[in-house]
Amino acid sequence: NLGSFSERDIRVGFVRMDKGASFDFGVENAAEILFVNEGALTHDNSRYDKHTAFSTEPEEKPVQFKAVEDTELVYMKLPTFGPGEGLIL
Repeated sequence: NLGSFSERDIRVGFVRMDKGASFDFGVENAAEILFVNEGALTHDNSRYDKHTAFSTEPEEKPVQFKAVEDTELVYMKLPTFGPGEGLIL
């Protein structure tokens, strides 16, 4: 874990996966970002290699990735907003 920030529950860290391990992505009630720093993942019969990035929004269903080799991910959980809150652009 590189950092956790209590303001809106922001988290940044690494996830290390052994070959064959699974990781559930998109389970938080906030946007999330996942970056394959080393290794490779599969999901729904597709392979995702080094330097692939994923993002999810709170209303999307979670997905499960499986490591096809030893893998290192960079994970970011972005700010959690309540109803009617959010960024104003």
